[in-house]
Amino acid sequence: MTSKDTPVEITANWIENRVAARHLEPTPFEPITLGDSLGIHDLERYAANRYRERYSMKTTALASFIAYVNQGIKDAGTESVIVSIDPDTCSALAILNARDDAGLPGHCDNVASCVLRSSPVWKYLIGLGEAESMVLDQREAIDTIADWNEHVTDAAKVVGAFQKMTIESVSKRGSEKTEFSDEQTAMQRIDLKSQDGDIPSDIVFTLTPYDGFSERVVTVGCSANLDRHDDIALKWRVRSFETLRESIANEFAGLLSEGLGVTPVIGVVTPAK
Repeated sequence: MTSKDTPVEITANWIENRVAARHLEPTPFEPITLGDSLGIHDLERYAANRYRERYSMKTTALASFIAYVNQGIKDAGTESVIVSIDPDTCSALAILNARDDAGLPGHCDNVASCVLRSSPVWKYLIGLGEAESMVLDQREAIDTIADWNEHVTDAAKVVGAFQKMTIESVSKRGSEKTEFSDEQTAMQRIDLKSQDGDIPSDIVFTLTPYDGFSERVVTVGCSANLDRHDDIALKWRVRSFETLRESIANEFAGLLSEGLGVTPVIGVVTPAK
């Protein structure tokens, strides 16, 4: 392994070494009972090799996870491996010794897991979507667009609209008097405008949520009002957030189904105690 090896190449080299080690036959030690407190002692640690493979592989790289699990399927067979997907967190768990060669329950302690790492802009939008809405002042809105300018459509135009905002307030008072009544009314109308045009009602982000996924367009709705201090308040919300998240989860399941030698289970499968 060199410093220039990619994660997939490193995984492949590790798998190759592991396959070579499988040809070693471990000495069949058995647990024994000793007189002192009649405790059970496992002598595996004194043997030259482990009795069986027990690993816990963790990665954020989907390609490395697929390569590792496929090698486990090749070693143990498709009936021995269970892969489950949690769509809500875009994570997957593979149990490589769920069953033995006879189809009997295995120890379920040889596992691999993959938790995808969100791109920075998608991580921000997840937080905004899960909060359902977020209120920003004028400066916060400008800074946020500037931070994600490479992902925002017409970022300079959006920033310009937020930089030059005006408040127009019109008050009306009415009075009506008759022989039998005296009525007075008051109305105030507030308009928020941008000197460069209308305040954008939609802010469009273009992004890739996870490495290797399809590019997506995410629309953030924007509405403007005054807060209790009469300062401009901008309310942002991700449009159709749950539909968007479901679409990404389905793509994750599809990529795993295409790459793995077994059909994943939608849900979380862990060995019970």
